[in-house]
Amino acid sequence: MLPSKHSQTSSTKKNHKTGIRDLIVVKNLSKKFGDKTVIDDISFSIKKGSICGLIGRNGAGKTTLMKIMCGLLDEDSGYAHIDGHQTSKEKYSIRSKIGYVPQKSALYFELSGLENLQYFGAILGLSDKGLEADIKRVIKIVNLEEHIDTIVSKYSGGMQKRLNLAIGLLGKPKILFLDEPTVGVDPQTKKIILNALEAIVKEKDITIIYTSHYLEEVEKICNELIILDEGKILAEGSTSELLKDFKIAEIKLAKPLALKKSKWDQQEQIQITAANLNTELPKLIENLQDNKIEEILYGGGNSLEQFLENLQKEHLC
Repeated sequence: MLPSKHSQTSSTKKNHKTGIRDLIVVKNLSKKFGDKTVIDDISFSIKKGSICGLIGRNGAGKTTLMKIMCGLLDEDSGYAHIDGHQTSKEKYSIRSKIGYVPQKSALYFELSGLENLQYFGAILGLSDKGLEADIKRVIKIVNLEEHIDTIVSKYSGGMQKRLNLAIGLLGKPKILFLDEPTVGVDPQTKKIILNALEAIVKEKDITIIYTSHYLEEVEKICNELIILDEGKILAEGSTSELLKDFKIAEIKLAKPLALKKSKWDQQEQIQITAANLNTELPKLIENLQDNKIEEILYGGGNSLEQFLENLQKEHLC
């Protein structure tokens, strides 16, 4: 799938089939740091309720793009609109609509978890009563009830990530921006964060923009993907569509096949893409002869690097 360019320029562009307005519209967006172009004339749109994954190698432009959409960084040309407001010119108009969870912890370490939440909630303008109820809601989502009165300097890295997420959820934002929320955390913390996100998604009242280096995460959480490569959009579309040719079945045989003039000749381990499984697997079974299948592992090929290499080959064809 090749990147698409959106011809309409209105920040309230509608999908003509559904009539749903795009909540986020990015048009011809570019950003340089010195002589280096980090975002290179990209355009896309995201509808309300989407869970969109931004993926790509380090330096692809993911964090820069996210910061521009949040109003934390100004573009050089083009624009990003949030719910009809240009992010670089109407920062205060979008502030109440978004929650931003940065890759690095943005916390006051001398304060407790509760005091951090109270401080950031006050910045959002939440009333005392409303803030108290909202804090109870978010600490339950991220499973921090038992540690909320602990000084943050005593938090583990995973607990800091969870507190960061809780802060991002204060005020029930329309859009939640998550920049590598599970990077560097232990498996238990990753599970808590992903479970929290699944619970948030079920509420169906939030749009999530999610950057990650882990394909298994974006496959689990995201319903659409935007793949960045050197500041450009390499591909975009539904997660299932983009991954269907990448997901594979790894089939282990008892012994190598003896099939002359076949691509499987002398192979003991065979890989078949998910897209071709229905047609290829019967052919394999028909030619097993005195051999047998010992194991089938489905869903392999989760290397981000391998995925991007495959996309780049398609893009060049």
